[in-house]
Amino acid sequence: MGSTKVELVALLRERQGRGKDRSHALARVIERARAGVYHDWDSDLDTPKIQLVNDLSAVKRVDLSDIIEKVKEGEFDDEPPTAQQLEELRQSVGAEVYDKLFPEDAKRRGQA
Repeated sequence: MGSTKVELVALLRERQGRGKDRSHALARVIERARAGVYHDWDSDLDTPKIQLVNDLSAVKRVDLSDIIEKVKEGEFDDEPPTAQQLEELRQSVGAEVYDKLFPEDAKRRGQA
């Protein structure tokens, strides 16, 4: 399993280097990945991996079909969230939605 900020960026940069012409669309995806746009917990997007698949699919000059499949299979699912990331998510979506998403954490909070 790899991170979207590290391993995915390295893989995309390597793929960008193989082609004769540099793809501006791929360069944009690389920069967004490096900035955390596709990261499961650091992104401001509601569905960062869906956006990643869409953005990779939009790249036309470089065949990224194998990488798209890896994303779909969870190869770049980021590490479990930290307590701070979970609390930020809870603040963002509200306690009721958060408790539905993370019932185990809700139980733990109820017992504290």
